Amino acid sequence: MTSPQRNAPPTPGATPPPVPEAATAPRTASGTASETASGTASETASGTASETASGTASETASGTASETASGTTPESDEIMEIERALTRVAHLLTRVRRHDSVVAASGVAVDRAAVPLLRLLADNDGPMRPSEIAARLVVEAPHVTRQVQRLERAGYVDRVPDPDDRRAQRVRLSDAGRDAVDCIRAVGRAWMNDALTGWSPGELRDLARLVHRMVDDFAAHSDATGSRCAAPAPAPAAEPLARTAEPSAAATTEPAPEPVATPAPVAGSTPEPVAEPAQTR
Repeated sequence: MTSPQRNAPPTPGATPPPVPEAATAPRTASGTASETASGTASETASGTASETASGTASETASGTASETASGTTPESDEIMEIERALTRVAHLLTRVRRHDSVVAASGVAVDRAAVPLLRLLADNDGPMRPSEIAARLVVEAPHVTRQVQRLERAGYVDRVPDPDDRRAQRVRLSDAGRDAVDCIRAVGRAWMNDALTGWSPGELRDLARLVHRMVDDFAAHSDATGSRCAAPAPAPAAEPLARTAEPSAAATTEPAPEPVATPAPVAGSTPEPVAEPAQTR
C-alpha cells in the first residue's frame, strides 16, 4: 500500500507559495453581487418609500386645501353679495338727499337722526326709558337725551313718570309725533311702491318674508354673541426696568498709593551724585 504523501514542513526563511487567484474570485464576485443587490434594493425601497410618502402627503394636503376652499367659497360669495346689497339699501334710504325729499313731501321738519327714534317709539307698545332707547338704537345715552329734548320742544314726544322709579322718566309719542311718523311712513311707502312697480305680488310677499326672517336672525345672533369686531383688550403696560444701584464714591475711588519711605542719610557719608540726563546732539 502506498502511504499518503505528507507536506514537507516549510523550510525556515523560505517564502510561502502564492495562493491561486481562482480560489478568491468566486468569493469576490459573490460578495460584490450581494452588496450590489442589497444596496440597490435598499436604495430602491427607500426611494420608493420616500416618493410614496411625499406624494401621498402632497396629494392629501392639496386635496384637503381644495376641498376646504371649494366648500367655503360659494357660501362666502353669497354672504358677500348679501352684505353688498344691504349696504346699498342702507345708503339709499338714509342719505341726506333722500331725507330732505321725505321731509319736504311729508311736511315734517325733523332732524335726520330723530326719525329712527320716532319710528321706534311708534312701534313700541308704551313709553320707553332713555337707556332702553339708546340700547335699541345702538347709540350713546347723551345722543338720545339731546334728540328727546329737541323732539319735546317741537311737540313730538312727551315725558311721563316711570312707574317703577319715581326719580326717572319715560318717553312716549305725542299725538303730533304719531301723525308725523304716519306721514313719514306714507311718503316712504309710496316711493317704494313706485320703485317696485315691476314686481309681482308673489315676489313682494317672498321678499317681505325673507327680509323679516333675515332681520329676526340678525337680532337673535346679535343678542346671543354680540359683535365679533370688538376692539382687542389693551396690552398690559410693561413694567419699568429695575435701576441698577450705582456704586458709591467710596467703592469706586481707588486707594491712594502709599508714599515710599526715603532712607535717612548716614552721618558723615557723602551723598551720591544725581545722574544728569544725556543730552541729545
